[in-house]
Amino acid sequence: MKKANLSHFLLIVFAMVVLLPMIIIPVSANAGPTYMYAEPGMGITVNTDCPIVVTHEDLTFDLSGPRGTWGPLAQVKAAYSMKNPTDETQIVQMAFPYITKFAPTTDRSVRVYENGSAVDCEIYYGGVTKNEEDINTIQFDDILSNVIISIPDEPEDGMLYTLNIDTSSVPEGTERIHVRMDLEYEGEFCLTSGFTGGTFYDDGTASLVTWYYLERVEEPISVFVPGGRLFNYSAATYESYDSDEPLDYASISFDVKTTSMRDFVTTVLSNSEYVNYTEFSESMYWAMLTELANEEYVRQYNGTVSVSELYFNVRSRPRLALAVYDVEFAPGEDRDITVMSNIEGTMNRPSGYSNRGMNYTYTYMSNPASHWADFGTMNIIVIPPDDEELSLTSAYPELTLNNDGTYSAELDRLPDENIRFTFSTPDGDGVAAIFDGSTFIFLLVLTFAALIVVTIVLLLRKHRRKAAA
Repeated sequence: MKKANLSHFLLIVFAMVVLLPMIIIPVSANAGPTYMYAEPGMGITVNTDCPIVVTHEDLTFDLSGPRGTWGPLAQVKAAYSMKNPTDETQIVQMAFPYITKFAPTTDRSVRVYENGSAVDCEIYYGGVTKNEEDINTIQFDDILSNVIISIPDEPEDGMLYTLNIDTSSVPEGTERIHVRMDLEYEGEFCLTSGFTGGTFYDDGTASLVTWYYLERVEEPISVFVPGGRLFNYSAATYESYDSDEPLDYASISFDVKTTSMRDFVTTVLSNSEYVNYTEFSESMYWAMLTELANEEYVRQYNGTVSVSELYFNVRSRPRLALAVYDVEFAPGEDRDITVMSNIEGTMNRPSGYSNRGMNYTYTYMSNPASHWADFGTMNIIVIPPDDEELSLTSAYPELTLNNDGTYSAELDRLPDENIRFTFSTPDGDGVAAIFDGSTFIFLLVLTFAALIVVTIVLLLRKHRRKAAA
């Protein structure tokens, strides 16, 4: 092969080996989840013996505003017209159930108004909702009394072991040293702080590790055993995580004292640079204790649980909550109660590489309203998202398209099933599928590869003809 042809051939090989992967890789980077579950919205509920009746409800779902986590966010406005049909004053405790997290988020906020004026609500948190079945099978008959987190029993005081690391002899310029602690505890579990990892054994022993930074103030490195103590424990410092020889210039001593679970948890969280301590509440503390009473959760860590990890687990998981407030009705009085909230749509799409055939289904559980003494008419309005690709494909109850582009339904009673509706993108048949982003890139890559092959074949033929001549 002549030098010029060889150069051409090497250039083509370079294009195949280097440039082609550069084009292909972004295609896979566009992949996303095919299913994301969204918790439903819910209506106001009351005790079953409440005499107040709902004469009418206007229920509006506005999807034209800001987007949610993965799709259009439905801003829900439930406006109730209520009446006290009795000849006595009624002070009614109402509850608006919803799914939320301890972690602050505006998307899950709830606002209640009485005759146009904001109402202060007491927020009560319930247990974790683990899956769709947990939510869809919620029974509202006893929601005010049975789903709220009860005050758990406080564990007994226990022994707290805090590591004191003497770095006075550490060579100048040392940034960090590695700390290891071996322990065996008494009791059902122990809590740790300041450790970033370790090995945990079924027999109640553990080897905990962390990096200790000399110039950084962090949460204390410690172990707390509620109602118990450590049988055996020792700790040493090392140059790195894989070193076997303990350092002779950085020693560890232990400060041992009796303390309570509450004092230990609050001290750790208030000293953590990763925790916004102003968010920590009594309800969160109760939820942490409830989680520790869960044998399945404690077993995940073989009984050695990090306080910070426990806190973030409790903080981030969805759970049932109630916004509870009292409303006073004079004899025969009418009142308007409005609740503002937000819900996301459950996303479902056939492929993680394409937005074709994507569905967003919004669900609103109407069965809490069945506990009113009587429920009159209901008007449902759905304002579609601004995205022209999305169109209404199914709904219960059936929705009618209005001249202004909204959808509505007028009901003379509560629907028999939960309210739901779905917005979808085109399914991608025909031309739309060809020019879908990921499909188009794939075809482009395929065409590029074919051109390379053809070019190589032509160059080889040309080379053979010259060689034959």
